[in-house]
Amino acid sequence: MGKPVAPRPYRSIFGSSSLLPLLVLGILSSFVGILYWNLERNEVTGLKERTAMEARYLASDLKADIDSRILALLRVAKEWEARGGIPKQEFLDDATRYMADTPGFQALE
Repeated sequence: MGKPVAPRPYRSIFGSSSLLPLLVLGILSSFVGILYWNLERNEVTGLKERTAMEARYLASDLKADIDSRILALLRVAKEWEARGGIPKQEFLDDATRYMADTPGFQALE
């Protein structure tokens, strides 16, 4: 038999042992960066969706309010037409009651 071969000293696949912490730091930093980017993107998407939903709700609410005001004014106009006119004082009384019942009018002329 031949001479016994001496075991080779352990050699890291990274060469110098000071590169391993840098490699781990780089991987972790990349992971944190990707995680932050995804969270930020999800937050922006959520804000856009909530804003669009709130805008649809407000538009619907505003449309319903305007529609109800227009219908009430159309009733006054149809009554005027049906009667061939309304005495001025009666019209002003109706308008005053209407404005008291439906706040938000600045002027009714």
